[in-house]
Amino acid sequence: MRISVTRREEQRVGSWAGGTTTQLAIGPEGADYAARRFEWRISSARVDLDESDFTPLPGFQRILMILEGAVHLTHEGIREVDLGPFEQDSFEGAWKTRSRGRCVDFNLMTARGWSGAVAALSPIPGAPVSVPLAGAIEAFYCLQDAVIVTIGSAGGGHTELLDRGDFLLIESPAPEAVLTVTTREERTAGVHATLTRT
Repeated sequence: MRISVTRREEQRVGSWAGGTTTQLAIGPEGADYAARRFEWRISSARVDLDESDFTPLPGFQRILMILEGAVHLTHEGIREVDLGPFEQDSFEGAWKTRSRGRCVDFNLMTARGWSGAVAALSPIPGAPVSVPLAGAIEAFYCLQDAVIVTIGSAGGGHTELLDRGDFLLIESPAPEAVLTVTTREERTAGVHATLTRT
């Protein structure tokens, strides 16, 4: 089991047609998003335009969760959906997708051979929330300050103190490992993402 933390100030911020994007993690080693040579990618984007077109990503599946704000997504010729905070949509990267509204979002992209899932974790102060780590890759994107995250398994435990914007990645979790999140505030502490080989 390999655990790594990328602090907010260490993350790489780039631009896209509708605003800015922060790449949180990409795999495998040597992957290149610009060249579309990757198996999975986790990022957070800010949409600063009232209307914008998503970057086409043929061959990739996308899950998008709203963290702040709200958007209306139009997948041309397929369907439309309204998303508010911590609501999500799963769609093909090849679809022609247009968004209306400003937001901050969380993105999980997977190539063929991988599947993913995204969930908001909202523990109550004094009552931690725990989730099993069953994927090949697990991640936690922190949305509060002073969040305690523990990765526990039969072989022991590992604890990190995370602040807003920090990102924790767990590669090859130990069998029966569990992620436990403890917070002091009664609101969503962060986003948990799971990546599984198919």
